[in-house]
Amino acid sequence: MLLVTTSMTYRQIMITQKFAEKVVYTLQAYNAIGDLTAYSSKAESEEFR
Repeated sequence: MLLVTTSMTYRQIMITQKFAEKVVYTLQAYNAIGDLTAYSSKAESEEFR
């Protein structure tokens, strides 16, 4: 019984870790898009013309 419980717990930890990695990747992509938007806004502003 302990082996089954341990196995299920390990599997759940691995699933959670994979989900966390996807969240980190999504956050990095979101931040990169935000940076590009900021750069675009600066490039379009009167200050850089």
